[in-house]
Amino acid sequence: MKIALIQFEVKINQKLENVFKKVNNFLKKAKKENCHLACFPEDFLFGPLDYYQKEEIEKILKQEKKMINFFSKKAKQYQISIIAGTIIRKIKNKLYNSCFIFDSQGKIIYLHNKQKLVPFGFENRYIAPGKNQIKTFVVNNIKCGVLICRELFYPELFQKLRRQGIEIIFIPAFWSKRSSDYLNHKLINQYHFLSEMRVVDVLCQARSFENEICLCFVNACGNLKDKNYFDVLLGRTQVCYPFYGCVKKINQNKEGIIIFDYQKSIIEDAKKAYQLFK
Repeated sequence: MKIALIQFEVKINQKLENVFKKVNNFLKKAKKENCHLACFPEDFLFGPLDYYQKEEIEKILKQEKKMINFFSKKAKQYQISIIAGTIIRKIKNKLYNSCFIFDSQGKIIYLHNKQKLVPFGFENRYIAPGKNQIKTFVVNNIKCGVLICRELFYPELFQKLRRQGIEIIFIPAFWSKRSSDYLNHKLINQYHFLSEMRVVDVLCQARSFENEICLCFVNACGNLKDKNYFDVLLGRTQVCYPFYGCVKKINQNKEGIIIFDYQKSIIEDAKKAYQLFK
């Protein structure tokens, strides 16, 4: 199975139609390379809602159907499965950070609501934790799963998927190396921005090894700023395998795409060698 991981540059207050044009261009590239699946980052359509006023947020929430229809149409047009980053949506007066997965016919085959939320900012104040049962979905006869950003910290979520026979886990993320939220922690010590690079690199490789899976971390990129907030994103979209660790990575905070062929035999060998889930 051939996979495209899109490190998408996030900007605030962009017209959705302009973002859709960029998404379409990336999907064209993925199709040209004969990819079966494309994955986008968390919060990539609008950026975090911390940067918006209440009235603007209400307008964004009303565009949920438009966003879902767009990805469904593109999946069918290009005959490619899509992990559509995340969308903030409103259900019975509660907001959720949701990841939709579309098959190559444009049908929604899985929906994951983020369960482990960031303990500060808009997400902490307004987003409800998901309660959905964590399940797998199948693309080209390969069992896949998805977790969102900070859920990379929680090994028990990976283990739930691994016990269901998962082979690939995708992590759409909006992960900063520096941000106004981090500064507000008022930590005792000062830490270099490399600390965020290290934690992502280490956790991605560790989760791959300890669960005998291929892990695809798909982060946003860009530099966001207004009078109250700022984010300098980490980038670092990457692919990790057992035995090898990281095999592909976009090191910089800049837009790009990773295209790779999933090697099922590595996962089969890892299960034989490590035997961690008998």
